[in-house]
Amino acid sequence: YVDHRLTVVRRRTAHRLGKRQDRLHLVEGLLLALVDIDEVIEIIRTSDDA
Repeated sequence: YVDHRLTVVRRRTAHRLGKRQDRLHLVEGLLLALVDIDEVIEIIRTSDDA
């Protein structure tokens, strides 16, 4: 029983960690865009799809 619970807790923790790391990656990207917001806006305005 204890081994099973340990496995469950490890899997759950690994899953949560993965989700948090994905979120961190997105937030870091947004922060980089925010630092150079003028350049980001210029790229969007001059893109062919805009």
